[in-house]
Amino acid sequence: MKHLLSITDLTQSEILSILYKAETFRKEKEQNIHHKQILQGKNIAMFFEKPSLRTKVSFESAVSSFGGNAILIDGREVAGTRESISDISHVLTGMVDGIFARVHEHSILEEMQKNMNIPVLNALCNDFHPFQAFAEIQTILIEFPENFTEKKVVFIGDGCNVSTSLAQICAIIGIDFEMCSPDTYKIPDIFWKQILEESEKSGAHITRSNTPQKAAENADVIVTDTWVSMGMENEKEQRLQDFKGFTVTQEIMKKANKDAIFLHCLPAYRGLEVDADVIDGPQSRVFQEAHCRLHTSKAILDFIYNS
Repeated sequence: MKHLLSITDLTQSEILSILYKAETFRKEKEQNIHHKQILQGKNIAMFFEKPSLRTKVSFESAVSSFGGNAILIDGREVAGTRESISDISHVLTGMVDGIFARVHEHSILEEMQKNMNIPVLNALCNDFHPFQAFAEIQTILIEFPENFTEKKVVFIGDGCNVSTSLAQICAIIGIDFEMCSPDTYKIPDIFWKQILEESEKSGAHITRSNTPQKAAENADVIVTDTWVSMGMENEKEQRLQDFKGFTVTQEIMKKANKDAIFLHCLPAYRGLEVDADVIDGPQSRVFQEAHCRLHTSKAILDFIYNS
């Protein structure tokens, strides 16, 4: 049985297969080609402890396109003091054919996997965001179809779940990656060590730094995310202070290669992690990236249920 709790659950060949399948699904959507109904008669639970726009809509649409039914469960109402994750898992495993969970702690996903005999998919947790990483790489593949694995990706901002999963996928498939953040906001060492180990196998050049202008030099892709993620609102003032100088500006984009693109997983806060003239400018691919959430969700579902 296949699960997807982290990018590191997948091999290089599996990741590339999913990406190319996502491209097939993207082109089929443009041609209004209907997909094989691989989820006909299947129900997928969507367990959400956190609010969502792109994750919820893209996954529910993907399930529907394959003939399946997505059932939204508000984890804020059923978990916690009302019912244990173990009990929820045992109940759902006899009712649905998979669970797509957006949670706070990664340990919740691990407990679900332990107590369920159905696929468990990570819709986001505090440590990882694998579905987002796939959408970012597919956007790069669309932009640079001939040599996307030879590009340099630079993430400027917080060493959060988004940057961790992006670093993981780059390291595994051989894309050079630089993490540029304040020293106290690095990708956690336990994950960084694994990322470096994967890069040794693929040949990816993985580095980290703390100077955005320097990091952006010769970059093909500049990526950022909000400085204040969900659940960190009480740290907002300190984070805004600590991330001064890490805004992605036109000056930083000019340090990158001329055909460089800008990515952001959204929601974005213009004037903080990115200036409006960058995210709304000609180098931005943030909405194409958002649309890729649909195609990569389909490809992951195809990998889980049809391979």
